[in-house]
Amino acid sequence: MVDNDGNVLVSGGFHARFLRSTVVAVAADGSVTERAHGFGFSAEMFFDTVRDETLVLDFGVSEITAICRDRDGDGLCDADDPCTGAATVDQPKLTITKLATPTGG
Repeated sequence: MVDNDGNVLVSGGFHARFLRSTVVAVAADGSVTERAHGFGFSAEMFFDTVRDETLVLDFGVSEITAICRDRDGDGLCDADDPCTGAATVDQPKLTITKLATPTGG
């Protein structure tokens, strides 16, 4: 499975002496980034391209875990963060033209 950045998502690796399963993202250059850990064994995954999050079904449980991205590190899931994708303007400029002088006075 591939995320929106082209990373391959892999589950089933182990963390901390093989006690818990992990979900990792493998980039095209081979670098690996852990997305989450603590699963008994992540049995199924689905990548939601709209929300940019990975849904994980852990073996032996009846709930799905959503792993959302937090690229700006503010503690909010990027899909729910109202300032995600906001553009900044380096040199703002506003020009107003065709203004007539008010009459009367």
